[in-house]
This record gives sequence, C-alpha cells and structure tokens, in this order.
Amino acid sequence: MFKNSKTILWLVIAIITVAGVSYGLSRNSTSPEKQELIKIGVIISLTGKGADRGESAMQGLNLALKKINDRELLGDKELKLILEDAPIIGGGEKAISAFNKLTAIDKVTAIIGPMGSPTAVPVAPIVDATKTPTIVHTASAKKVTENNEYVFRLWTTSRNYVDAILPQIQKNSYKKIAAITAQADNTIDQLNILKQEIDTIGASFVLDEKASAEETDFHTQLAKLKQTDADALFINLHEGQIGLIGRQIKELGLEIPIFTNSVMSQVEIEVSSGEGLEGVWYPRFAGYDNKAKQDFISEYGEEPTNPETAAAAHDALLILAQAISQSGTNGEKIKDYIYSHTFDVSIGQLKFRENGDAILPLKIKTVKDGKIVDLVE
Repeated sequence: MFKNSKTILWLVIAIITVAGVSYGLSRNSTSPEKQELIKIGVIISLTGKGADRGESAMQGLNLALKKINDRELLGDKELKLILEDAPIIGGGEKAISAFNKLTAIDKVTAIIGPMGSPTAVPVAPIVDATKTPTIVHTASAKKVTENNEYVFRLWTTSRNYVDAILPQIQKNSYKKIAAITAQADNTIDQLNILKQEIDTIGASFVLDEKASAEETDFHTQLAKLKQTDADALFINLHEGQIGLIGRQIKELGLEIPIFTNSVMSQVEIEVSSGEGLEGVWYPRFAGYDNKAKQDFISEYGEEPTNPETAAAAHDALLILAQAISQSGTNGEKIKDYIYSHTFDVSIGQLKFRENGDAILPLKIKTVKDGKIVDLVE
C-alpha cells in the first residue's frame, strides 16, 4: 500500500507518535527553549478499516507542515502535532479518550479530526466544553456540527451529497431504486434525506435493506434484490464493504446500474477484484486544485490513495496555522477568526457557514477501466 519511502517514513513517525511520542517540525528545533510551542492534536485512523484514508491524511498534514515552515507562517514558533489513533469503524470510544487526553493532558491549542462519522459523532458533544477549535474531516453525518460552536467540518454533508445524487438519478432515468445501507449515522442520514426527496424526481424505493457497519457477507440482501424489479442499486455502505459487495455482485452475475456514497475509493476497487465496481458512480467533493495536485506528486512521487482526504487534512492544518498566526492561541479567538474569514487553500477559496460546515464544490465520479475519473457526459 505504501508506494514510496517517504510515505513509509511518515507512517513510522506516526506509529511512534501514537505510542506516546509527539513530533514537530520547526526551523530551529535545536533551541526549543527560545520558541513558543504550539501543539495541535490530530485524531486519525491509522489502523483498521479506513487506515488507507489515514495514510492519505498523514500525507496532507506533512505537506502542510512543510509549507507552514517554508512560508514562516508562524514566525519563530514551533508547531508540534500530537497524534492519536482512532479507527473509523469501531473507534468511537478511542476517539473520546483521545480528545480528552489531547485537551486535558497535552493542552493542545486545536484539534484536527476525528476521521469519519462513527468517530466524530461521539466526540462532537464534548468539544464546546473545552473551547478547543476542532476541524473534522471525512465525516458527513449532520450530528457532527449540530449545536456546536467550536466544531468545524471540512467535508461535505449528507444533504450536499443527496443534492448531487438526485439530478444524476434523473438523468439516468432510474425509477425504481434498491438500497443496501450500513446502520451508522452518516449512511442513515443520507438514506433518509434521499427518501424524503426521491419522489420529487418521479422515482421511488422498491427495496430498503440494512447491514451492520462490520458486515462482510451481503448474499442475503442481494438475494432480496434479485426478487425486485429495481433498475438501480444504491450501495450505501462503509469502508471495505463497498468493495466486498461489488465482488459478490460480480460473483452472482447480477447486472444492475450502481451508485454509491463518498466512501468509494481506489481501495474499494481493489477489494472488489477489479471489475466488480466498473461503471459505479458517486458524489465526491472536488478535492484539491491542479497546483496542489502537483505539490503532492512532487513530494510523494504520486497522488495520495485518497486525494480528497489528503486535501482536507492538508487544508485543515493550514487554516489553523493562519488563524493562530493572526489571533494567537486563545481558542475563542481562533474560532471567531475561522468563522469570519475566507481561506485560500488547496481546494480553492473556502468559507465556513454559521453552523461550522464548509462550503465545498462537488463532482460526480465514476469507475472506468478500474480507475476513478470524473464523470463526463
């Protein structure tokens, strides 16, 4: 999975950090006593399902650190990242423990993460009490930013995704939709919003099957699919599951148009054994611009496995660095600065709404010849 030596090096550093050693990059690390130390906590998925997204996030963070130092964005201050591992699936309790450690023991100025709705949703209610600005990425469940002043989301929401899916369903003339959905906040959110809106385009659901977020065998749900007259299948599952169900669909010889959610990635294609997800389409935020793409390729030799996740982590750290450089390390001042400013980052000009959600562009992606590309019509 790790395509070059730089990626391996940073992962080793990350693992050491998770074991209890923090790391920082500075221009004058030999004289830390002369520098103000700014600590940023990172709750990231380095193990379990979603580790590939954690790897991409690390690439984004490391590239952002390099840019912050090269531009002297924080002057002579030393920026240190303190990492805590919380797997996307099943890592909710770890994420809560990580947040409490970072705020109470490490005394971080701000936090990036957790990654994914299953870990971000449990943490969101405890953020405001600490007044710690927290930028969550790769989490779309609406609960993440509900009733929280200090939680920002640098990722698109379930509502955004449905707004992109509906016109594509209409273009493809799907009328009878089957859905197989993981029982988790973000996937259930997306399904419920889609259900509320589907009749506005003259379509309806003919199958609504659920699966646990850890399920690996979907033959029962697919058997029920075969008994319907559905003309499209919505695979609304989690990391690893999309690839597995794609493989099982291929093995069963089922031929039906498929669309899925933003969890889709090149890793899912590999899990599906290649052809199982050919032609699948899904919504995704546009990710970084071409200049940033070239920055990643220059640094790592190729694009990250999950470019959007890399971009979100990269931009989250740059946003925090800019806010800290202009407003200091007080949590309330950082929060107010983020709400009131527009940021020029790798995904373009970015501003946060009053509820903490970023305004992000979306694209429809598809799988063609085993690769993820923009859908061109």
